[in-house]
Amino acid sequence: MQDPPAPTPLGEGVPARLGDLDTTPVRERLRATRPALTPAERRVADAILLDPRAVVHLTVTELADLAGTSPASVVRLAGRIGLRGYLDLKIRLASESRPRGDGSDGPAPAGVESRADHELGGLSGALLLQDTARAIGEAAASLDGPAFDALVETVARARRIVVTGVGLSAPHALGVTAALVAAGVDAQCAPDVRLQCLLAGRSTAEDVVLAVSHSGESLETLAVVRAGQASGASIAAVTGFARSTLARQADVALVVGASGSAHRDAASASAVVQVAVLDALVAAVERRRARPLA
Repeated sequence: MQDPPAPTPLGEGVPARLGDLDTTPVRERLRATRPALTPAERRVADAILLDPRAVVHLTVTELADLAGTSPASVVRLAGRIGLRGYLDLKIRLASESRPRGDGSDGPAPAGVESRADHELGGLSGALLLQDTARAIGEAAASLDGPAFDALVETVARARRIVVTGVGLSAPHALGVTAALVAAGVDAQCAPDVRLQCLLAGRSTAEDVVLAVSHSGESLETLAVVRAGQASGASIAAVTGFARSTLARQADVALVVGASGSAHRDAASASAVVQVAVLDALVAAVERRRARPLA
C-alpha cells in the first residue's frame, strides 16, 4: 500500500504544531494561522470561525461575498491551512460539526471511525450524485430542442465525423468518438491537435467537424474548425456559451451548461452536463440512422 500524499505545505509563519494536518481540526488550524494571513484571508477565516456549520451550505462565491473578498482568497485560505480546496474544507467542516458516536462534537480520535465519518461518506456521495442529477435535470429542462434535432440530423447525415476537443473537453471528444464508432458512424478523433487539423483539412462537403468546447474560445479547437471550414466541411458545435466564437462560427450549435451549487462550481457542473448531452446525441443519431435518410 502506498503512503498517503504529503499535505500541502502551510504558509510561512504557521506554527509547527499543525504539522499533522490529517487530524488537526479546521477551526484550530484557522486560529493558529490567523496572525500570518493576509487581511482578505483573515476575513474569510473569521467568517468560517463565526459559523462553521453555515459555511458547509455556502458556495465559494457566497462565502467570499460574506467575507467581503474574492473567491480566489477563499481558495488560497484553504491551501494555506493544508487543504486541497474549498470542497475539502467544507467536507472537513461538515465532519467536525456532526456529533461523534459519544454525542460530542468534532472529529473522532485518530484511528477510530466515528458514526459521523461513516454518515458523511454516504451523505457526501449522495449529495454529489443528487447534484449531478440536478445539473442534468436543469439542462434537460432548458435544452434547445430544435438545435438538438438539427445537431442530430447534421451528424446522422455526415459521411465522416472529425471530432475535436482539447483540455478538459478532450476526454469528452474521445468518448463521443468511441460511442459514435460503436454506433456504426465513421468518426475520428486524433489525440494531437495538429493531427485533428490534418483530419479536418482532408474533409469534404459531405463531412462534419464536431467541436466540443465549454468556453467556445479554445484557440486549438478554433484552428481545427477553420481547417474544416477551408475544406468545405460543416461545423457542428457543443459549447457552453451562445456568444462564443465557436457558436458563431458553427453551422449548427448546441449550447448546454448548468449553474453551480454548494457542492460543485458551474464549470464542473457544465462538464457533467456536456457528457450527458453527448451521450444523448449518440443515442439519437443511432436511432436516426436506423431510419432511411430523406
